[in-house]
This record gives sequence, structure tokens and C-alpha cells, in this order.
Amino acid sequence: MRLAMGPFLLVVLAATAGTAGAAPCFPGERSVRVDERLWSLSGWYDDDGRRAGPKAKWGTCTVDNGVVRERDGTKVASVFCGMVIYTRGISDDKGVTIGMKGEAVLERYGDGPSSTLVCRRYLNPDVRRTRCLIPASRADWDAYVWAYDVRGRMPAGVADEDGFARGEKALAFFRSRRVLQIFNRGACH
Repeated sequence: MRLAMGPFLLVVLAATAGTAGAAPCFPGERSVRVDERLWSLSGWYDDDGRRAGPKAKWGTCTVDNGVVRERDGTKVASVFCGMVIYTRGISDDKGVTIGMKGEAVLERYGDGPSSTLVCRRYLNPDVRRTRCLIPASRADWDAYVWAYDVRGRMPAGVADEDGFARGEKALAFFRSRRVLQIFNRGACH
């Protein structure tokens, strides 16, 4: 079984500004965007339901069954049924990196998110973060390209009874929060 990816996932490797320190996997770069090569190293589930995937290098990092690690073993990303970016220095196709404020994320998307941004509290009350995403359509929570976990639990007064906030409430919450993790949804077959 292999990961199916739509054409929207192809991005170009490029240096970007705005992140302190060096990018993982690419010494000398401040930040790198996920690229076609990284997506090509995605893991998948084999016929027995076990994780599988290539063993390869992405810059100075190793990739094994879709897990990207620095030389010291630090996990920087997972490319498996989508992507999760765990550390600063790797950005999505909009140039969003860990630590960036929601306001800066919204600026990179232009006017689109003002009507479609959706934030959802985690169901576990001990989780001190909220997932915010920009759906591909207003009606479909599950159809999105990138999602961002941000610092802080969304207050009950902001979220509806199901834990969601949309529109102005979601925008107001998201703007001042810092990105903790970056996600991309893929499909496993």
C-alpha cells in the first residue's frame, strides 16, 4: 500500500528567511521548504499492516519508514499518510515554520482564510494546544492542505459545543498564537 498524494503537494526546495538558527538536514540554510524528494520518501503500510518505506537521505538527515531524523537522532518530520513537521527550520509550501505567529501565517495565505479558517480544541482537556486549518472548502473539515497546531487551549466561550470555532472567532484566536506543529493530510491505501 502506498501513500496517494494530490498535485497540490508538490513544492520546491527553497531557502526562506525568518527562522533563527539553521535548518535541520541542510546546514548553512536558515529554512528549507518540503520538496518533491522528501515526499517521494513517504512511508506506507504493507499488506500485513506494518509500517514500511525507503531508507534514504534527505540532506544530512536519514529517512527510515517515513521518519526523518537528524544525525543525533532528533525527529524533525514524519512523511507517512501526510506529513508532520516537528521542528523549526522546515516550512510548508507557504513558508510557514514552527514558532511563527498565526498573524504571519494568515498573511501568507492572503484573503482566503478569513472565511474558511477552522480551529478545533483537542478533546482531551489536558492538551494545551488547538488545531487550526484552512479547509479546501467551507463545508469540509477533512479536506485541507496544511493544518497548524498552536499554543493554548481554545476557551469554551470561543468554541461551540463540539469544540469548533469558525470565522471571526477562529481568526481572533489564531492570530496571536504560535505554531507548534505543522500537518499535511495524505491518504493511505
